[in-house]
Amino acid sequence: MVDKVAMRDATLRRAFRLAYFIHGERELAVRIVTAAMSELDAVAIAQDKRSYYKPGGRSQAPGGKVISSRTKVSLSKSQLLQRLVYVESEPYERREEQRWDAAINEERLITRYIKHLINITLMRNSFHVTLGVSRLLYNHTTAESMGLYALIMQDPERAKDDAYWRERKARLMWELKERFGQRLAVVRGPRGEERFQALGDSARYLGIVKQCLQVLTPWDTPCLLPGSGSVPDEIEALTFRGSDPDEEHQIEVARMHSVIHPDCYEQLVAGLGLDPPASRLEIPKFFHASDHGPEDGPPGDCEEAEPTEDELARMRKDLDDQSARRKRPSDSPLRVMVDEVERAVLEIGRKSEAPFEVEEGSKLIEVRTAHEEGDLLLAVHILSYDDSAQTAGPSRFSTELGGGRKISFTISPLRQLHEDDGAPVFGVSVVAFYEESHPLPALGRAWRRLGRRLPRVWRPQRRATAWALAAVFFAAGISDLAWLLTVRERTSQQTQVAENKGLVTVTSPSPSIQPAGAPPSATVSPDTQEPRMAPLPATASEPALKAPFGVLHEEASASASLLGMKKICVEVTGDRQVDPAIIEYLSRSLQASRRWTAVTRDKADALLSVGGGSDGRGIYVRLVNQEGKILWPAAGGDRARKYGVTADAVAKVVADMLADVLELERRQQGR
Repeated sequence: MVDKVAMRDATLRRAFRLAYFIHGERELAVRIVTAAMSELDAVAIAQDKRSYYKPGGRSQAPGGKVISSRTKVSLSKSQLLQRLVYVESEPYERREEQRWDAAINEERLITRYIKHLINITLMRNSFHVTLGVSRLLYNHTTAESMGLYALIMQDPERAKDDAYWRERKARLMWELKERFGQRLAVVRGPRGEERFQALGDSARYLGIVKQCLQVLTPWDTPCLLPGSGSVPDEIEALTFRGSDPDEEHQIEVARMHSVIHPDCYEQLVAGLGLDPPASRLEIPKFFHASDHGPEDGPPGDCEEAEPTEDELARMRKDLDDQSARRKRPSDSPLRVMVDEVERAVLEIGRKSEAPFEVEEGSKLIEVRTAHEEGDLLLAVHILSYDDSAQTAGPSRFSTELGGGRKISFTISPLRQLHEDDGAPVFGVSVVAFYEESHPLPALGRAWRRLGRRLPRVWRPQRRATAWALAAVFFAAGISDLAWLLTVRERTSQQTQVAENKGLVTVTSPSPSIQPAGAPPSATVSPDTQEPRMAPLPATASEPALKAPFGVLHEEASASASLLGMKKICVEVTGDRQVDPAIIEYLSRSLQASRRWTAVTRDKADALLSVGGGSDGRGIYVRLVNQEGKILWPAAGGDRARKYGVTADAVAKVVADMLADVLELERRQQGR
């Protein structure tokens, strides 16, 4: 059996080595790894990979068979974690670099430059990786880079023209300039080509560059090129011959490996007869960097840096705590963040959606909520971009939060969103969804909302009341099951008993037995022949709700009708205010009872009428059917039952109704 704890510890150690390599600080590495692992636990999963990775081109297999091909890649879980470490590292890097008094040496900035270049190209595809490495890290010409891409792609039909190479190079340079700001300077070459101003002695940093590229190569990817000798024109390991485009993902990752890994890249360049990478290395000149030589090396050696047992234990505990918090519901709205900037808000308690646009280059969509223990991450989507807007379709990703709660993202393919000073701005359209497929989250939310509105003196009693109500509902479920198995013909039998004893059910009450303040009889639609709920009076005073109903035979009739009620609408009657949280809680309690269903007025068999007391300290509740008969509480007392507005008191409404119904059933079965 696989030891999951050991596997997670191995993953934590691996991520720690990477974070320490980038920063050289242990405490910072612990924070970065904890955040990245937490995001990985909450990452949204593609619901349909075929719709996510639409074909971006067509190629022809041997024998003339035309097959589809992919233009972007699906990374493995470990490779996603690698990317998340890059993303989580960036804010700390930026904060340090914004302090002009910070002594940041060139080696550290070179490491960050290469890391950022690899990250922004990995979020796209092997074309962008080839472009970034061959044109922005090494100074190969566009024609040479085209030949390199053709060699790893092994498909002439997917070649890009010169204009596309220039356009995408400009985009990558813009993202690098945005990342490093005034530390980079752009210059023009002899033919007007824009490049970053380079160091005059870039070759002396070759060792650091190779070490960075080895560390940043996608995890768990082998070297697939021949170990020695020239590279053949056809590289079998990089050729896609399948008929299912989903099968190309691993080959696309292998292509990216071949360009990023320094030994593989050197072999590819040699196979094309190009100058060796050492002679083409072109490191940007970083302004405002401290004067240290390359012998200082990168910030940290990831091969030697290992987390201590104490650091591992802290990361485990933080991750377990966050996982447990995610399972505890919160009533707070959900904030949708893109790279730490709020872009939309989702309301809970109902199906909610929020559309927004994300510009190309954004890295992470997060859904967060306020929690009693602080800000809580609920869902993550790691952005990637496809450059085939004509052929790609929308993709959908989702994260299950438990209890029937789900967060989803629907993301369109890359396209032009708008123009900025005449220049096209590309990106994706996103729709974030929140939905619930189970009533329990809403019931719990109503309970907590009601509790927060109560005086503190009543709050300690909420837990005991909730357990008591749950016990009643459980007992009701057992009773329902036994009753269904033994008395399947209850309804018809009850009708027969009533007729034999002269207790005829009145379908249209006469005016002489109308209770004070009761609504008129239901009317019948000539088209549907179905009764419609008669409207209640616009106002209902407290005495009218409590008026006695002194007709003896009506009790039996009302009792039989009460047993048959299944769909109930909860509604405020009268001119006094009732807290909406009470109405919501009563509706959810009816739903959770499994005996009744809470519905809208037009679909209801009965109306649970709730009126406010004159002193504002209580509510009056009664259940009436479509003809206006009071079904509950029973005759012989006040025709509306008074309850307080505490959590304990409101919880008793449905519990009392349920207890009375069960008692009626036992009496009916005992006749």
